[in-house]
Amino acid sequence: MRVEPSRGRDVRVGRYAIQGEIATGGMATVHCGRLVGPAGFTRNVAIKRLHPQFAKDPDFVAMFLDEARLASRILHPNVVPILDVVADSGELFLVMEFVPGEALSKLFKRTPEGVPLSIAASIAVGVLEGLHAAHEARGENGEPLSIVHRDVSPQNILLGLDGVARLIDFGVAKASGNATATRDGQIKGKVAYMAPEQIRAEPVDRRADVYAASVVLWEMLTGKRYFSEADSDAARMMRALTTEAPPPSTERPELGPEVDAILVRGLQRDPAKRFASAREMAQAIERVTSPAAARDVARWVEAKAGETLALRTQRMNEFDISVATELPGRPSPEVLRESTEISSVQPREVEPPSVVTKPAPKSADQPEPVAGRSRTMPLVVLAACAAGGIGFYAARLVPSKDEAPSTRNAAVASEQPQPERTPASAMTAPAVASVVFASAEPVASSVPMSEPSAIPAPASSPVTARPPLVGHATPARRDAPSTAAKQPKAGCSPNYTITADGVKKYKPECLK
Repeated sequence: MRVEPSRGRDVRVGRYAIQGEIATGGMATVHCGRLVGPAGFTRNVAIKRLHPQFAKDPDFVAMFLDEARLASRILHPNVVPILDVVADSGELFLVMEFVPGEALSKLFKRTPEGVPLSIAASIAVGVLEGLHAAHEARGENGEPLSIVHRDVSPQNILLGLDGVARLIDFGVAKASGNATATRDGQIKGKVAYMAPEQIRAEPVDRRADVYAASVVLWEMLTGKRYFSEADSDAARMMRALTTEAPPPSTERPELGPEVDAILVRGLQRDPAKRFASAREMAQAIERVTSPAAARDVARWVEAKAGETLALRTQRMNEFDISVATELPGRPSPEVLRESTEISSVQPREVEPPSVVTKPAPKSADQPEPVAGRSRTMPLVVLAACAAGGIGFYAARLVPSKDEAPSTRNAAVASEQPQPERTPASAMTAPAVASVVFASAEPVASSVPMSEPSAIPAPASSPVTARPPLVGHATPARRDAPSTAAKQPKAGCSPNYTITADGVKKYKPECLK
């Protein structure tokens, strides 16, 4: 595997792409990067890159790898995990989880009045819980690793946009089985946050981290440095070894004596007088204060570093384009950049919609469409069906052509009083339905066209009887083929009578 330059400023290290810097220190620089996998898979990561001048020093290389080994054994939400180690071509890289957020050291500079008590308590509890997880970590065989961070400081505390405080940088951590050991007289860590026993180069344990976390909490509450920045390292060491810790209420009077008692105990020069563990101190803070919820810490971080985080997010979005995997049918990042530059210079032509058309203007002599035609059409169809049903019902009451009497008998029958017919409006729903469906087929009328008066229209019917249309022949009825003509019997012409109720009754003697 080789370190190869990628597009633009990007550097490719195996399956990782490295771009902008997030932070830099005396030993390494942290970059934002991206894990680039097959089929367009990508993931944000943070990549810690050892400075070239230290990459050839065996002690620094061993210390760098010790950090990866120790951090990988700590599984806790308040510790940033190590995902991968890349060592090749004379360089070393630690791949860590990328946490959108800001270092507490940068947020501290923007809060000269001091951090609100609830926010500071929440941050301190998170840091102490992460330290406790590191102190309790065990190796593959279950033996305690006895990890001591030895560099707890605002620079190594990351506050995410999710409101969670996380510990980073176990580069100078002490643990059993480390490949490197602190030489006599060698001090590792930041002097301003070192415990007195660490300054004296004595053996240290978890209580040294409790001291450093107490210094961080004191500075958050007061808005000032525990040691003056104007002091030299030697002056800071002398003060840590000889001066008692001042209570934070001397700088911020609204803080109660319970908070003073916690910090004075945590800053004791004698390790035996401090809290025995980081969790014990965290529980003491929770008893005397009300730590803010993660969402409240997130809002505070957003208020203090919103612009910086937005700029970093924009840089990461541009980074996504520069390292995007080219898929079939997907333009390369160069094509995307060129198209972006062209679109920013030339205006984009807007094509007219294909589904929306504007009607042509109408001429003056063109008639306007009748309003409401679509609404009246169903009524016209319904009226036609009703008229056809009434005609079919009337036709059923007239004798068929085979049974019709002669002209004389028909005239006599027409002189008889006709019963009142049931009006169409009195028809029941089933009858109307049967009439409407029956009227779908053409019905042959049994009344000659020359005798329209033989079918009087009902008096109460709202439909006016229509005269037969001139020139339209009545459809012929399809009758079954008749057999030999039979002579009617005496008194059987006609062979039926009509009762007073208008019901046709056949004469029994005429049916034989």
